[in-house]
Amino acid sequence: MRLKKHFYALICILFASICSLQAKVVTLTEAGTLSGMINDSELASLTELTVNGPINGSDIKIIRAMGGTLKTLDLKNANIVKGGDSYYLTNYFTQDNVIGDYMFYAMTALEKIAMPKDVWAIGSWNSDNPWNAEKTKIGGYPNNYDSYYNNNDQFGCASFYQCVNLKEIEFPSTLVYIGSKAFGNCVKLTSITIPEGVELMGNSVFCTCIYNHRTTKTNQKYPSVNL
Repeated sequence: MRLKKHFYALICILFASICSLQAKVVTLTEAGTLSGMINDSELASLTELTVNGPINGSDIKIIRAMGGTLKTLDLKNANIVKGGDSYYLTNYFTQDNVIGDYMFYAMTALEKIAMPKDVWAIGSWNSDNPWNAEKTKIGGYPNNYDSYYNNNDQFGCASFYQCVNLKEIEFPSTLVYIGSKAFGNCVKLTSITIPEGVELMGNSVFCTCIYNHRTTKTNQKYPSVNL
């Protein structure tokens, strides 16, 4: 009987160890250093990741490398800053407090994300035409807005496009803009609550979700959308 108890205790310890290996909390003091905090085996096995502190394109690139296994991503206490490598292809770079175009594109395992608490835009903006300092009005158009193509002939935004298992999103209260096709083909996303401060949503934000939801209205409130 004692042997059986020891056996069960060992199994519980082993199970707890496996679970702990699949979840990780990282606190950065300098953007661009996430690669030094996560080893190769974790890149292939982590299912839950919490990142605190400043992150740039190099850090997003590491997060994207876990797209096939990472189910929960908590960035609530992280802040996106300009700098680092291109996080997608060769020409997608971070902007301060912006979820950029294609930032989490095709992270197929992702089920839940908490966005950084200071993010104000989903979709990149030209440096010549940013939102004003108070982030309350639109100046110009976003970079790669709707019908605009870049050198790779790809639409802009699509920040979470093809996150086919995404079910839960925690938006920051600071959000004012959601770009075109941001959540396109997120086929398991059945409902979403839009922060009251959102002033503009691009075309086909929820295209090819359960229902094809399209809106281009400006200066409207979007408290919730049932897809």
